[in-house]
Amino acid sequence: MNKKLKQKRGITLISLVVTIIVLIILAGISIFLLFGKSGIITRAKKGQEIVDVSTAQDRLELVKSEIPLKEIENKDSTVNLNNYLEELNKDKNKKDCDVTNIEKLNDINAEITISGKYKFIAKDEENGNVKIIYLGEAGGLQISPTEATYRYPTAGTFEVINNESQGKLTVKSSNEEIAKASISGTTVTVTPKTPSVNGKQVTITVTRSATSNYEAQTATYVATINMGTITIDATIYKGTYNGKQYDALTSVKVVPDGCNIQYALNGGTFGSTIPKVTNAGTYTAYATPKTNYSWSDGKVDKRAVVWTMGSATITLDFTAYNAMYDGKTHNAVSNVKVTPSDCTITYSISGGAYSTTIPTVTGAAEKTNSYSVSVKATKANYTTKEVTKTVYVNKDTVAPTTPTITYNSGSNKCAWQNNINISLSSTDNIAIKTYEIDWSGDGNANTTCGANFIPTNGWGSCNTRFRAVDTAGNKSAWSESIHIHQDTQAPSKVTVNLNGYTSNTYTSGNVTQTASATDNVGIAYYQYTHDGVNVATFSNPWTISWNGEWGFYVRAVDHAGNVGPWSDGYIIRRLTSITQMATASQVKVNGTTFNVYNQNGWVCKSGDSITVKGNAARTEAINNMTNQATTLLNNFAGWATEAKPATSSHATNLCSIYTSGTRWLAQKTTNKGNNNTYYGLYVIKNGKLDYDNTYVVNASG
Repeated sequence: MNKKLKQKRGITLISLVVTIIVLIILAGISIFLLFGKSGIITRAKKGQEIVDVSTAQDRLELVKSEIPLKEIENKDSTVNLNNYLEELNKDKNKKDCDVTNIEKLNDINAEITISGKYKFIAKDEENGNVKIIYLGEAGGLQISPTEATYRYPTAGTFEVINNESQGKLTVKSSNEEIAKASISGTTVTVTPKTPSVNGKQVTITVTRSATSNYEAQTATYVATINMGTITIDATIYKGTYNGKQYDALTSVKVVPDGCNIQYALNGGTFGSTIPKVTNAGTYTAYATPKTNYSWSDGKVDKRAVVWTMGSATITLDFTAYNAMYDGKTHNAVSNVKVTPSDCTITYSISGGAYSTTIPTVTGAAEKTNSYSVSVKATKANYTTKEVTKTVYVNKDTVAPTTPTITYNSGSNKCAWQNNINISLSSTDNIAIKTYEIDWSGDGNANTTCGANFIPTNGWGSCNTRFRAVDTAGNKSAWSESIHIHQDTQAPSKVTVNLNGYTSNTYTSGNVTQTASATDNVGIAYYQYTHDGVNVATFSNPWTISWNGEWGFYVRAVDHAGNVGPWSDGYIIRRLTSITQMATASQVKVNGTTFNVYNQNGWVCKSGDSITVKGNAARTEAINNMTNQATTLLNNFAGWATEAKPATSSHATNLCSIYTSGTRWLAQKTTNKGNNNTYYGLYVIKNGKLDYDNTYVVNASG
């Protein structure tokens, strides 16, 4: 009974142990399935991490859109690392992205920590964009940079910047024929090998081994491999052309060694011999890239590298005209200095065609003129030399001298004149354009004139002065003030008031004549004439109080000496008495005496001297026959009567003899009607008896 009981107990204990073991195994399996590397929870955590990282990266990318866009180099973006970090640091963006740390590593890289666990690199691509790269969780494996471009055969490196677990690091290239990778400490070296084309990419994987607290982790680096670049250089002959022959190129250097070098001169046949040169020219070296090398554009074709051996140098200089305008034409260029001296020199002004003739300039006095003038020197095997300078013809600034005043007629006096004529003289470095006149003395020009100045009628000033103005507008000082009172206007025609007397009638009273005329400056005095030749002055009014017969013409003279026209003619006749002749008279003509009583007659002509003897002897020179007879007879004392002469056959015969001109005839005549004898002084004019100027004397017995 006890034995059975023991057996049952033993089976129960074993079963319990087995059950426990099975439960432990099942629990382990369950835990592994939940928390193992591929467990549900682990996988769930990984899935959440992917979502969190993707969300964080999207938010970091979105920050770039907040940066104001500006157009630069035809790209609508100005995104760079600095303004990206500035935008990210704003409170709203830091909160939206859950930024816990920002660290700028260098000018183009910054490390950003999100939610305290995810690390990103913000890389300035320097093309208007910032690239966001996920590095991993904080404390995980991180490298920097994550990509680079290499050119064969030059190696490069990148760094493991975070290995918090201190797990062992290893590296591996995805294609070691293109590039190999090795690691020393935290530095990974990438060495290009044999790229067949440019732009071949290789992935370098960095692995950190697992530790007690960390799982194994990897980070990848992308290396872009380009073929090597050929460089070619040579020393070209740079001596001054002298007619001798030289190697066109020396010390030709090509990197890498092994390139096929050929030479050609001025497009000629290529060969391996360096060409010789005498003249300036263009020289070409050819190269073919060796294996694993290309040109800088990635191509591997046969290509020419061209040098130009510079021509000899010309030195050139000249003097550009720069002076004040003088009205003359000048060469725009002078003192041309050129080396070598036998160069061909040509000239151009103001962009015109080149010519071997030196251009000339004149300019203008009133403003500064400038001209662009170019001089070009050319010669075979020499580099053409061209020099351009500015030519100036400067405005004239020299004022004329103060004018000198010369009176050609008239004078400097404060009185009206009618003949003022002035010459003005001033000197200038160019030329006098005009003269200005100030007649008011206030310093302002009132009008202008030329070098010869004749004042206009009515000009009246005691302060007239002049200054010269040249063609540039420069003005001299004012001259001294002078008097100018110019009147060239004649008085009006005189009107004569005879105060009640009628012209050409006899009167025994005095005759008063009053002359009247108008003038712009006033009448100075009046003149009269009897014959239009002899002129005399009289006081106005003028009273005739003596016997005689006169024809008058009167005119006015103003204060400037201007003479007005003659008035209409008028005659004044005044006779108060005639005295009887007491004794027999004699008439003497040119010294010959004629007895009036017993001489048939006598004749005299203009210019003769006649003496008539009566109560008072009188001698007259006969100048004007028409008027002189009246004057002569009216002034002779002793004549008895005045009457028309009787008809005389003898007088008529004499009239027929003198058919022209004027003559005087003295004749004794007997009146047939009363048998009285008359002794007369007759005037024969143009063959006819002039009764108005013929006088007879009655002498009884």
